[in-house]
Amino acid sequence: MDEPPTTQTDGTVAEGLSNDSNNGQEVVDSDEEVFFDAIDETYTVVYEETETVDVETNAAEDGQVGAASNEEGNVNEDDGNEEMGDESSFTKISDLIVKCKEHLDDWQKRVSNGVFLENEKHPAVQQLYHVLNNNKPVAFNRAIAVSLWASGVVTNLVYIVKEEQKIADNELVSRALFFLGWLANFQGRSCVQTLVDKHLLVEAILDCLSVVDTTSLTVVEQGLFALTALTRKDSRVVLQKVVGNVDYTGGGIAVITKSMKQNPESMVVASYGCRLLSRLAKNTGYHKRLLGDGACSAIVRSQNRAHGCPPHEANLAAAVNGHAKMFSDLILEHRKHGSSTNDC
Repeated sequence: MDEPPTTQTDGTVAEGLSNDSNNGQEVVDSDEEVFFDAIDETYTVVYEETETVDVETNAAEDGQVGAASNEEGNVNEDDGNEEMGDESSFTKISDLIVKCKEHLDDWQKRVSNGVFLENEKHPAVQQLYHVLNNNKPVAFNRAIAVSLWASGVVTNLVYIVKEEQKIADNELVSRALFFLGWLANFQGRSCVQTLVDKHLLVEAILDCLSVVDTTSLTVVEQGLFALTALTRKDSRVVLQKVVGNVDYTGGGIAVITKSMKQNPESMVVASYGCRLLSRLAKNTGYHKRLLGDGACSAIVRSQNRAHGCPPHEANLAAAVNGHAKMFSDLILEHRKHGSSTNDC
């Protein structure tokens, strides 16, 4: 599917996009090519587009998202110790994906017929979550992502997110959001395009987050994680969809800042929220809207929360402070070029 154009037919930059030397194309620097800022391990990954990039992953931050939504707090250690090249391990995971798909097909059929049991157990989903949320080499994760994508389970996962308010199963919704964000992170550009253009995932996530007063913390955390993963590549196109969502008061930006305001205790929310806001400031021209929708106050609150946080949240605090500085620098640069805004 073709990307939505970011420039007008006469070559000028479409309204709302920053007019830079790249003529409206996505601006990607070393900060935006990495998914996590603090570095534990660096891998070189070759994407389907034959584009070679360095992907830096942070085990602590990635694990923190999962840990925050894992009520049991347990991780399957056997799954976590699987090595790349262990064919039996990969076969085991592939079988689990098949079981997960079968379970969700049966579940979706019953929900569509009006039959739903609250707090229903989803063992295959839970097991697969533990597998994906463990630290593995990127190449191994990408191989799993190919299998997960090919299974067709994405249709089930998007259905769960879109029906979030109806099914009232926070654990299942948060798992679905995690899977979708994980796929966007490891499956590549075409996956993101399909999720955004065909499945309208950005709109579905914002729907979940827009009822933040009644949405569980785990759903908010995983929703922001999924949005962050979707904006890792083609971020300008996807972020334009976030900004352009006017179904909510103030648009998608207000949904993000409200999620941050309503969950001040979560460093996961603060980290992904600041990351999204800095990307919005960097890759779109909506600086006034960011300021008017409370981005500055949301970032300041997040920085206050990061100050003096416990050691196990140090990586999240570093991400908050790093993206807060990036946001501030971008806003100051915006003002330097003639803006008269004084919202912040």
